[in-house]
Amino acid sequence: MVLFVISYTLMVLLVVEQNSTITNQRWLIKQLFSDSSELSALKAKAIQKRNSEPASQGQASPKAKAQTPSTQVPSEESARTEESVKPRRVHPGHPPKPASDVSDARRALITI
Repeated sequence: MVLFVISYTLMVLLVVEQNSTITNQRWLIKQLFSDSSELSALKAKAIQKRNSEPASQGQASPKAKAQTPSTQVPSEESARTEESVKPRRVHPGHPPKPASDVSDARRALITI
């Protein structure tokens, strides 16, 4: 009987520890996903900014190209890359996190 009680007590402790581990992992995944989304948005903004700068600065360059005609035929690789470039879709940002999702740092249990 004592062995039965001890084994079920250990099993209950195991279930409780697994529950806290799963909860912590769920919170970490949510945090990493939001950080990844913010990083993707920043990269998209940087790419848009980089792509918009040459367009505004490159207005004088077509005149220079028109003055010096080229006798070379453009390679197939450069033609393919120009045609295959597609604009990236920008994912909408996430709404702010509700206060109920933020865990209290004072209650964080650190175990090894």
